Amino acid sequence: MIWYNTCPRCNGGLVRESDLHGEFVSCMQCGGILNEQQERALGLTGKPSPYSHLIAEPMSPERRLSVAKQKRRAA
Repeated sequence: MIWYNTCPRCNGGLVRESDLHGEFVSCMQCGGILNEQQERALGLTGKPSPYSHLIAEPMSPERRLSVAKQKRRAA
């Protein structure tokens, strides 16, 4: 999808793209990439990334140690 004249930097056209890291909105004119806050402010939030179920919250060091201990016990 293309949003014409909506880039906050240069007033160029924005387009939704994706790569290995997920989906993002970038400007076709200046190459600027919007962060999530800017996307929400402009009302460009669309469907969630198809990879969103693979992204997990980072584990705390304590949690990481307890998971490692459980794996050692199971082995």
